[in-house]
Amino acid sequence: MPAHSFLVLLRALLMGALLVTALPGEAAESADLAADARAFASLRQARGYFDGGAWNAELDAWQGRKHRLMQDLLARIRQGGLDAGRVRALLGAPDQAWTADSAEYAELVRATDWQGTPAGELWAYQWRGRHDRLLFAFEEGRLRASGWLYAGE
Repeated sequence: MPAHSFLVLLRALLMGALLVTALPGEAAESADLAADARAFASLRQARGYFDGGAWNAELDAWQGRKHRLMQDLLARIRQGGLDAGRVRALLGAPDQAWTADSAEYAELVRATDWQGTPAGELWAYQWRGRHDRLLFAFEEGRLRASGWLYAGE
């Protein structure tokens, strides 16, 4: 191989390696978010004490793995301003959903510790069964508010 061709090839390989190793922050965050979503999906399938199973600190404890993971996902959903479709793709279908004409709607709006002003459809993702839940409020697919509904014992 002529020296010129070798240098061109070497330069191309080095530039490619730099591009691969220097991922933009968004791509790295997106990969982390996807990994956290997969971990949440796995923990969501497990049954802890509040779902009729045995006590499991990862699922049931305050600041246990599932609680911390949900807090992290919530912060990133808020920061990214994700819409209803992206939240569903990330977290899966909600455990429960209510429209404004539901009997429980007003009480859920009142009892939840919201960031933002809730309006539209409410989605709940269970942390510890129906005992403690993470709620999102979407109006026309847009995230209006999110917060925790704790049993408050």
